Amino acid sequence: MKFEQLYNQYYEMIYRFTFRMNGNSAVAKDITQETFVKLYYHLDSNLRLDNPKAWLYRVAANMSYNHSKRKKIYNRIIQGHETQNNPINNPENEIYDKEDKQLLRIAIEKLPMRDRTILQLYQDDLSYAEIAQVMGIKVSSVGKILSRAIQKCSNLIER
Repeated sequence: MKFEQLYNQYYEMIYRFTFRMNGNSAVAKDITQETFVKLYYHLDSNLRLDNPKAWLYRVAANMSYNHSKRKKIYNRIIQGHETQNNPINNPENEIYDKEDKQLLRIAIEKLPMRDRTILQLYQDDLSYAEIAQVMGIKVSSVGKILSRAIQKCSNLIER
């Protein structure tokens, strides 16, 4: 596959992932661009790329880890694009929805980076095989790690 095709196909997906990982639009744009620069050089060197999606997620995840380590700041992870279109325009429902989302954000911020990452990859609809490749773990471990991350998040929300 050509670089332009991969860029067009995966740019938004990788940007959203890095945004949730770092909580900052400017940082997410920088990491996304650096990820695609690495892809460009990887393709230019004629190295084999079996699964470009997983490769891009892995590079973006590593760069996000490195950014967090350098800055030692964990910003809001899943700030994302919240929809304004609530089918029932009930102000009370909107308040409860915002509170629920805020509780979820706070809980996810408290999780270890590995748990946050696997939750974000799962939210992005990556297959277990792709998650395993991105995380550098066995496919058979994905379900267990994901389940534990969800349980930790649930426990934090209950508190």
